[in-house]
Amino acid sequence: MTMEIPAALIEALRNVANLIADAEWEILTKVAPSSRVRWSDVARVTSTYGKTFVHLPASASVYIDGLRTPDGTWEIRCALWTREEGRSDLEMRATAREVFDGIWQVDVDDVLVP
Repeated sequence: MTMEIPAALIEALRNVANLIADAEWEILTKVAPSSRVRWSDVARVTSTYGKTFVHLPASASVYIDGLRTPDGTWEIRCALWTREEGRSDLEMRATAREVFDGIWQVDVDDVLVP
């Protein structure tokens, strides 16, 4: 069932995407500890992409798609952004679950060009 993504989840996704843009791999291992990706693979993908990754703009939430599953988790697709392109072809796919009211655990499943 498609629903509006909660604002707190959008902010959690923004935080993770911004850490990817900043290449903060060590922090990501702590912030998103159950991620299925290896951060070394994401580092390779982003470094060979040939563009400079930047933080998501305020308008980026329009480009975040999500599907709430029957167990209450969210499957998310979030475009990354570069200085040269704006919205990039590269996207983060993630799974998110609310661990406390308004507090979201975001785990990255993949970073890829779909």
